[in-house]
Amino acid sequence: MTEGLDLHLSVDKAAGFVARSLETALREAIRSGRLHASVRLPGSRSLAADLGISRGTVVQAYTQLTAEGWLVGTPGSGTRVADLPAGPAAGRPDPQPAAARLAIDLRPGRPDLSSFPRTEWASSVRRALSAAPYEDLDYTEPAGLPVLRTAVADYVTRARGVRADASAVVITAGFTSGLALLARALHRLGTRTVGTEDPGLAKHRDVLHAAGLATVPGSSGTTSSRSARCRRWRRTGWCSRAVRARPWGRV
Repeated sequence: MTEGLDLHLSVDKAAGFVARSLETALREAIRSGRLHASVRLPGSRSLAADLGISRGTVVQAYTQLTAEGWLVGTPGSGTRVADLPAGPAAGRPDPQPAAARLAIDLRPGRPDLSSFPRTEWASSVRRALSAAPYEDLDYTEPAGLPVLRTAVADYVTRARGVRADASAVVITAGFTSGLALLARALHRLGTRTVGTEDPGLAKHRDVLHAAGLATVPGSSGTTSSRSARCRRWRRTGWCSRAVRARPWGRV
């Protein structure tokens, strides 16, 4: 049995009918949904080299499956899986059909993805990539790119009134990543209990629990009551002021 490197196809060369075996493998991959509609298949030369068979055998299999309606071939764009009618052979279903998508998503932690500045982001990426030295494309320090850490330190010093330098900045993959890193650091320093606001996101408490920290919930309350609660919590642990879901933002 020979495994295709890209398609993970099993072709039995010992059967004496290699083309038919390849047809069966491709047909089953489409029927099972591993190859869904419009997926472009490798060129005949590439697939033949991967499977260790002749190019003519691949061409024969592609031709037969195209005649059966499993594949479509367009000059200049290669061979693709056909858009089959609904049923087991139609490929993978949409995990979230359009009719089921929410017109307005008010779930916590869900930004308005439609407002993402695609054009500006792509322009910034191209500009930064064209100016970056080749060394910046290599693995960087675990704490993040020095130039980015310097920029963050300059910003918080200027805009937030915090005296910081690049050595005190750590770049994370997001809030949850930063919370996990901070939780592990606190645990290593001896903290075993942290206070979290209630209501709050359960997944954030799960991150704290995974680091070996116990959580003590507390209602939001007024500023004075929160301060008093934090003073009590500091006797045994750390007081976490979670990100509040307010228009102006609070940390």
